[in-house]
Amino acid sequence: SERANHIYKPGEKIVLYMEPVGYGYGKDGLGNSMIALSVDITVVSAAGEKLGTMEKVGRVQIASRSHNRELFFKLDLSLDGLPAGKYRCDFVMHDENSSKTAPFNT
Repeated sequence: SERANHIYKPGEKIVLYMEPVGYGYGKDGLGNSMIALSVDITVVSAAGEKLGTMEKVGRVQIASRSHNRELFFKLDLSLDGLPAGKYRCDFVMHDENSSKTAPFNT
């Protein structure tokens, strides 16, 4: 369920739920189709300053005998170490089987 607000206490878990579409398929070496996605995050201050980027903070690989068209991706994050303040998190989901990306933020 969606949160009532975007305010998090220090150390509180941030839960992202994503339902990607249009991803590509690779092969896993056993004849199965392989979905492979990863997510990068950049933390940005209220002033627009990029405070840091972490690559592949989340990654999923799913092997299937068919081309699945429905997939969800849940990512739990914690931004421990940041002082209290307003921040934006910019994300980029990468389809590792193609050059497709999907940016989003919260």
